[in-house]
Amino acid sequence: MENKKHLADGFVNGLRNFANTLEQVQIEASLGKAEAKDKWNEFNKNLKHFLHESKMDLQNGTGVIGGLRTKAESLEVQLELGKADLKEAIAEKKKKLNTTIQEIDFMLQEKL
Repeated sequence: MENKKHLADGFVNGLRNFANTLEQVQIEASLGKAEAKDKWNEFNKNLKHFLHESKMDLQNGTGVIGGLRTKAESLEVQLELGKADLKEAIAEKKKKLNTTIQEIDFMLQEKL
């Protein structure tokens, strides 16, 4: 029983670390930093690795451990959805930026 509690505590602590990293990525993305995409990819890679390792540890578990396995699978799905959402958000930002650049260029051409 103690081993299961230790495993569950480690899993929860790992998820908390990933949540903190995700907050940092969100802040950078909202500030428009180019590094946000790289950090997001690094976050995805690390989270996928963590979830894979955790699933392997939990694969034969039951009860609380089996519940953790279900949550890990749910997180993987959310991760993939988050990746698609990020791609859409970046494309939208890029479109708005290009539009603004074109507007500035047009204004400068009119004034010059």
